[in-house]
Amino acid sequence: MKFKTLSNAKNILIYGYGVEGKSTENFLKARFPDSSIRLRDDAWETNPEFAEFDVIIRSPGIPRSNITGVDEEKITSQTELFFGNLTEEERRKIIGITGTKGKSTTTQFCKDLLTNAGKKVKIAGNFGIPPLGLLDDLQRGTMDFIVFEISSFQLEHLQESPHIAIFLNLFGDHLERHGTVEEYFLSKSNIFRYQRNEDFLVVPEVSGKLLEFSRGIGRFILSRELSEELFHEDSVFRAHHFLQNLGTMRTLCDILNIPLEMLEKTAKEFQGLEHRMELFVERSGIRFVNDSIASNPTAAIAAVRFFKNDLGSIILGGRPSGDSWEELLTLLRDETEASILLPNGESLDDILKAAANIQFPPDRIIQAEALKDIVVLAKKQTPQGKVCLLSPGAKSFDCFKNYREKGEVFKRLVIE
Repeated sequence: MKFKTLSNAKNILIYGYGVEGKSTENFLKARFPDSSIRLRDDAWETNPEFAEFDVIIRSPGIPRSNITGVDEEKITSQTELFFGNLTEEERRKIIGITGTKGKSTTTQFCKDLLTNAGKKVKIAGNFGIPPLGLLDDLQRGTMDFIVFEISSFQLEHLQESPHIAIFLNLFGDHLERHGTVEEYFLSKSNIFRYQRNEDFLVVPEVSGKLLEFSRGIGRFILSRELSEELFHEDSVFRAHHFLQNLGTMRTLCDILNIPLEMLEKTAKEFQGLEHRMELFVERSGIRFVNDSIASNPTAAIAAVRFFKNDLGSIILGGRPSGDSWEELLTLLRDETEASILLPNGESLDDILKAAANIQFPPDRIIQAEALKDIVVLAKKQTPQGKVCLLSPGAKSFDCFKNYREKGEVFKRLVIE
């Protein structure tokens, strides 16, 4: 949707009033002060008649199917407005990053790399600034790049792609919204679907099958994983999934002519992000790691493979992602001696059923009512010198607002 449509709109509905919704409100008041703006959040009881609005701007968490009785061309989002109103010069400053897992860490690494290379750069999107909040700086030419972490919810109706698209991986996730893995991929693929011939799509070698769906679109490049020697000896970024994802940054250096010394400097200094393989404290000889971002079994598998024999216990459970637990439980059974700690939650029965199916040793499964009880048990069940890992393999919405809250509560309980 073009801004001209917004300027002609008398009644605008902002549907979803979280961080992005509030940003949208500020943008509209600054750019289109004469428009009448209404707000709606799903938690509110009032239900507006959608047909009375000229434009409806929905937040990513609101599916289009929630909006009925209105032509689809009247529905848009911040991401769609942002990309739909860029000049070609501005679009070429956008580096878009998506994938099921590793988006935020790769986005932060990308920002640090570009900053070390002397570029003016900011992060937009899923964990950065809502994109319309950066549009003024972009239009004034005071920014060299925007690194845009883009989720499937932001991508699902997008009809413009960034100049450089980085697609890390694809596992089954958000299937309660997308329905199938194929539909999930179709949403994700908008990050490259509308690229020009001079654009770039970068995919890790391990995810090379994604390129089968993108032939004839832009210039696609398979990136090789980074050497673990770039990171400190005890760095969690030596885990294969990090090395695979961050290998895209070496390719980015080639595209943008950034010296590889800047990549080495960034790797050596990189601290990562909270709630992602975060070693936050050691108590009684036990290292506690917060990986609450791991919202499906595949993400938890990556963490288990990194710690291997150092893993003493793992806390699983939450709202199911739709994926099977059996591969994760088989890995824990065969390649570790770790105990599984299970607080009550929506996925408890699924985990116990999968454990029975693969004959997981029942004496290595410990249940408790709540996370606070699990933390007490973790101290007893985790041998000294080993790791206690919160890597739920499920979403946090059964008991917590999001993965951040779950991770923060876990850290507080351990420290207390």
